[in-house]
Amino acid sequence: MCSRFVVLPLFDSRPPPPSASGRPSTRAGASSRGCRSRCRPPAGRVPLPLLLALLAALAPGRPAAAQDEPLDSAGLRAAAERAQARFESVRRRHAPEALGWPGGRCDELVGRLCLRLEPGTDWWPRPEAAEVVEARARLLTELAEVGRRIPGDVWVRGQRVAYLGEAGRGEEALA
Repeated sequence: MCSRFVVLPLFDSRPPPPSASGRPSTRAGASSRGCRSRCRPPAGRVPLPLLLALLAALAPGRPAAAQDEPLDSAGLRAAAERAQARFESVRRRHAPEALGWPGGRCDELVGRLCLRLEPGTDWWPRPEAAEVVEARARLLTELAEVGRRIPGDVWVRGQRVAYLGEAGRGEEALA
C-alpha cells in the first residue's frame, strides 16, 4: 500500500518523514516498496515545487525592453566594462602592423623601444579605421548613458573623459 504524498516547504531543512518501516524513504512521503504506478498525490493537492514552478511561469514579468536592462549600479558598471572590452577588441583587430626591424643604431632605448633621432625621420600615426571610430562612438554613447544613471561612478566618468580625449572631443570632456 502506498503512503500519501507529503507537501514539504521548499526550503525546509528537516529530513522527510520516515516510512512505515521506520527507515527514511527515498521520496518525500512515499514508501520504497515499488508502488510507483499506484502512488499519486491525493486529488486536489499539488506538490509544492510544481505549484511554485507553475506560478513563476504564469506570473507577469517586466516588459521585454526592461528585461535586458540591468537594474543595479553593479550591473550597469559591468555593462560599461563589457562595452569597453568590445571597443578595445575592435581597436586591436584594426591596429596597424609594424613588421621587421629597420636596423641601424638606437639614439635612445626606452624599454624595448628604439628611438632614432635623425632629421627627416618624423613618424605620424595613420588615421584610425572607420570601424574603430564607429566603435568608439558607440562606447561613448554607452558610457554617457551609464554615467547619467550612476553619476557618482568615478571609473565610468574617467573612461568617458579618456575616450573623449582620444576622439578629439576635449571640450565635451570638460563639460
